[in-house]
Amino acid sequence: MGVLAALYALADAALLGGTLVPVGGHSPLEAAAAGCPLVAGPHVGHQLDLVEPLERAGALVRVADAGEAARALARLLADPDARRRAGDAARDEVARRRGHADRLAGWVLEMIR
Repeated sequence: MGVLAALYALADAALLGGTLVPVGGHSPLEAAAAGCPLVAGPHVGHQLDLVEPLERAGALVRVADAGEAARALARLLADPDARRRAGDAARDEVARRRGHADRLAGWVLEMIR
């Protein structure tokens, strides 16, 4: 486990800070795998395919700006049950997606044979 993954596992919640400015976003995967509830801004960029399922699952809250991010984090920090539910949802969503790359590669190989 990397240092960041270990920190996410200890965190009560995490802000994907690169999503508050238009830099392409940051991957939520490592934090989600650690069961860390997430807050993301509007600039998720190329991470949209990871962010949207996490949001639908209740693992991630999307916000418009830094002020909303602070309020969303404060709500999570004040509500242990909400944090637990969001963290469990994050971990479950990552587990549900495990093996997708292998399955996709298998389908591609079948198609080209």
